[in-house]
Amino acid sequence: MGFFDFLKKKEQYKKISFSEIEEYNSKFEEENSFDDKILEMNEEIKQRISQTKENLESLNNAGLKNENIPERAKHIMQGNKKQYIHKTNHFLAQINLPKTRQETITFSKIFTSELDQLMADTQRSYAVLREFVEKELATVIRSIKGIQELASKQAKEIEDVGFEVVDQVNEKLSELNNQKKTLKVIRKKEKEQTEQLKTLKEKEKKIFSKIEQMKKGSAYKEHLSLKENQEIKLEERQRQEKRIVERFLSIERPLRKYSHTSIHANIILKYLDNAIVAIEHDDSLEIFVVLESMKKGISSLGLKDKQEAKLKKDLENLTKENLISLRGTLIKLKQEEVDIRRKQVQNDSFVRLSEQENILEKINDSIKFEEQELSHLKSSLKQTTPDKIIKQISELFLKINIIIENE
Repeated sequence: MGFFDFLKKKEQYKKISFSEIEEYNSKFEEENSFDDKILEMNEEIKQRISQTKENLESLNNAGLKNENIPERAKHIMQGNKKQYIHKTNHFLAQINLPKTRQETITFSKIFTSELDQLMADTQRSYAVLREFVEKELATVIRSIKGIQELASKQAKEIEDVGFEVVDQVNEKLSELNNQKKTLKVIRKKEKEQTEQLKTLKEKEKKIFSKIEQMKKGSAYKEHLSLKENQEIKLEERQRQEKRIVERFLSIERPLRKYSHTSIHANIILKYLDNAIVAIEHDDSLEIFVVLESMKKGISSLGLKDKQEAKLKKDLENLTKENLISLRGTLIKLKQEEVDIRRKQVQNDSFVRLSEQENILEKINDSIKFEEQELSHLKSSLKQTTPDKIIKQISELFLKINIIIENE
């Protein structure tokens, strides 16, 4: 401990509970109203602005102490005087007087900043005028500085009283109330989402159990057998369709060339567009007549020897018997698929199982959605921290020697 430490005044702290903050702030504002002082300050600033304008007029009319100076110097002085007076008058016209405590503090800072800018902008003019009208110039400067001193003094009084802290605390209280409301809404929603998720999972469990039970029955085994057979028939049909496509793809170019002169162009274009659909609907196999006609007039197609030989070989795979076989097998396989689908529809187990699986899929989608929503809500709860704001309020009050006690 230092030798003179006992002379230091011990800081006095006031204690209030958190629930008393709003009442304390309200009472503080009533006891420390600056409304009248701000009005008085504004009136005095108005007078000083008026006085500054008069001083500028005096500066404008001021004569030279020594008239025996070159005309060029007089012109320079007059030009700088005009510029200085114009910029200063513009500065005065831009002054917006404050109405509240906070505006007073802001006004003081802005005024000082803009005055510094004015000084910088008129530095050259000021230096020139000092040589000719120093007295009048000094009067203008003093009256403007007087406005700055008034504003600074009033702002300091407001800050010294502690209004800045009180205003910040009020903002924090408003923020705290909003966070508490938000927290209440989030917690309510979280509870609802949790219950909803619980209900959905119970439904999921029941549906899953029902599906497992259905899978143990003979009807389900029949369904599996039909499904397996369906997949086999699908593969067989796809292989058959591939054969048809390959047969007609091998003769596509000469067939297209032949279509330009053939009276059967319509049927040819159908096969060139989609051979599978075309052969399925070609009950009388008109394409065979086309192919036979093309085979007879093969020499008129203008093909090279190798191309002509290849076409003859490809046409051997498109005899009437081959075409009947290709078409018949395709129709037979498609009909078998239709029969399997009809049996599946008639299979009560398959129908009910499909319904339950669709329900289960929708429930699973809902569960994923609810889980995501719940995750977002929990994240929001972590980010919504009233305790942090309460701590900030306590730290603010310590600046004006007030301790917030826990309740």
